[in-house]
Order: sequence, then C-alpha cells, then structure tokens
Amino acid sequence: MRTKMSMLGRIAAMLLTTAATTMFGAVPAAAADGTDLGVAISGNVVNSYGSKATVITVTNHGPGAASGIILDLSETRVDSEAIDPGTVHFCDSLPGTEPQVNPPSPDPDPEHPNRGYDIPVAGKCALADLPAGRSIRLETEVTVWHPMGIPIGTIRARISHDGTDPVAGNDAAQASLITVGHATDLYVRAWDVPYRPEGETGAVVPGEATVLHYEVGNPGTAAVTGITLTVRLPDQVEFTESLAGCQYDIDRTETTCAYPDLQLVPKSAQTATAPSAVIFTHEIRVLPSAPAPAVLADGSVALSLTGATDDVAALAEPAASASVLPAGAVAAVASDIDPSDNRDSFAVTTGPAGGDGAGLPVTGPDSRTIAGLGLVALLFGALLTMLARRGRPLSRARAGELTG
Repeated sequence: MRTKMSMLGRIAAMLLTTAATTMFGAVPAAAADGTDLGVAISGNVVNSYGSKATVITVTNHGPGAASGIILDLSETRVDSEAIDPGTVHFCDSLPGTEPQVNPPSPDPDPEHPNRGYDIPVAGKCALADLPAGRSIRLETEVTVWHPMGIPIGTIRARISHDGTDPVAGNDAAQASLITVGHATDLYVRAWDVPYRPEGETGAVVPGEATVLHYEVGNPGTAAVTGITLTVRLPDQVEFTESLAGCQYDIDRTETTCAYPDLQLVPKSAQTATAPSAVIFTHEIRVLPSAPAPAVLADGSVALSLTGATDDVAALAEPAASASVLPAGAVAAVASDIDPSDNRDSFAVTTGPAGGDGAGLPVTGPDSRTIAGLGLVALLFGALLTMLARRGRPLSRARAGELTG
C-alpha cells in the first residue's frame, strides 16, 4: 500500500511540476533575454546653404516593453563656423547634463556669436516608455551657414534602459554631419498604422481594414523624375487593393510600384501643380488570425530613383500642366520629415473588438498563464481525491473480494 501511495505521490508531483513549468517556464526565459533597444541616425547630409531634418530613431526590438530609457548625446559636437549649433536639438537634456556654455568668440558676430568653435550641443535625455515593436523619432532641422569640404559635426548617440539588453551591437550609432553641393536628396517617411494626424495612436481590430500612409519627397536642389517603391507589410497584414503601376506578390503582403513619369521638384521650386512631396496611401487589412492586442512590426517602405535632372531654373517657373499623380496619392508640402532615408519602417497596432482603439497592448497574464493555473488546480484536486480514497478503510465486501 505504501508503495502505491508513494508512486501516486511521485506521479502527482511530476504532473504538478509539469503544469508549473507550462505556466511559468516562459517567464524567466523572457526576463533573461531582456529588451533589445536599438538606435539609428539619418538625415546627416545637408545641402549647402540649406537646412534639413536630421533624425535619431530609437526602436524597441522586443521582446518586452522598455522603461527608464536614456539617450546619451553628450559626445555630439558641431563646427559652429559652418553650422548653427542651436539647430542641433533632438530632445531636452536632463538637469546636470546640459552642454557647457561656450566662451565668447575672438571676433564676435552679433548673429552667430559661437562661430569658430567645435562645440557640444546636447546632454542626456529621458525618453518615454516604449512597447515592443514601436519606435520613437527625434528630429531637428539642421541649418548650414556655409559649405565646407570636411565634416561639420559628429552625432554620437547611445541608448540604455532599465534591465538588460541582449544585443549590445545596436546600442550606439555615429554619423558625420556633412554638406554637399547641387544634388537630389530624396526621403521616405512611413507612419505607424492606424494613422491619425494628431498622433500615432489607436488600434485595428483583426479582420478589419485600415489605410497605410507614407510620404516621399525631394528637399534637395535637383529635380527627380521617376521613382520605384517597394512596400512590405508586417505578418498577418495584407493588401486589399490593386493600384495601377503596382505588382503584388501571391500572398499580397508585398508590392513594387513603378512611377516613371512622377516628377518631384526641389522644395524651393514647388508650386501648386509641381509638388515637392507626395503622400501615398494603400488599403490594407489585418487578418482575423492576427493576435490582439499586439504590435505587428517590421513593415517597411523603400524607394529607388530611376532618373534625375538638374534644370532647377526651368522648374521654378509655373508648370505648363499638372504633375500626374498615381492613384491613391495627393500632393504634399515637404516639411518636418526625414529627407535622407530611402527606407522607413512602420508597425500595425491591433486591439480587441469593442475597445476604444486608443491604447497600446496591455500587460498582464496571458492565456498560457491562466490555463496553467487551472491545470494546477485540477491536478491538485485530483491528488487530494486519490489520497482521500486510499486513506479510507475498505468495506468488508470489498476486503473479502481482495483477500479471497
């Protein structure tokens, strides 16, 4: 009897251990993995005597949300003889980390008192918490006073957060600020989905349709004629349309769109009929099988140039006819955007049906945890029942059958 009882106890203990592993096993692993933050810099090439947006992007590659994020820009310096240091401002520095005030110039200029100095322009910034799959864009409009044949500054960015980061290779980025002469300077800027003018918030219920927005523009000094765009959607998202000029893959998750006749003029030469920037839209749908709430990451838009012209003077005159825009596109003014990247990423945020569509994925126990708790309770109840039965005295009839 004791042998049977001991065996039953071992079996029950094994089952309880299995259930507990099922319930909690993934949690320590995720905690050990940490949260992978990455930082990247774009928009570091500026046209002579011009200005453009320089962008620092911080991305949470997962698996968990990141908090206590600090962006260290204290090693960022610029040549104030060529660039306005006041325009290199990505975020507010924490108290005690602000760059030191520069000494007066030997030959003061009332308009540019800091000229002639290689000066720091930033300290350390505290950023908002960042869910997995989401990004923060910090951009500033860099203004060049006069061209130089050497780098006019260096941006150094390092990111950190509470806890561990399993991928140290993308925690820091560096880019030289340089000037170029007469040139084309395209950009693409993709917004997270669902897009809202007042901010990138909200959520899409799986099974519902929504719209992807992205912008392509030319803030350079040379006009562009002919571009090709490649759009890749995140997993669990598909295109629901077929636009002219676009070729779709069999799964309708990727498309390549060629616009050989689309012309984008420099920002300084744009008119009502000759745009410098165009906003594209695509109708997309989140599959019913998509998880919710969740962030479906790794969507991207990339562009390539098929032709260019440098006849800026002619383009400054009113165009004889309006530029023919592709279906689903409207002219836009190029401003406050990333003008140097030819690729940008986006994410699609999903939410449960009946929600207000204004929040991000919430944290808390998942279905596996809840199921594991239920399994533990059932097994524990079964164990108590078996022990109770084995501990009761046998009836005389049953004893007679067993003993013969």
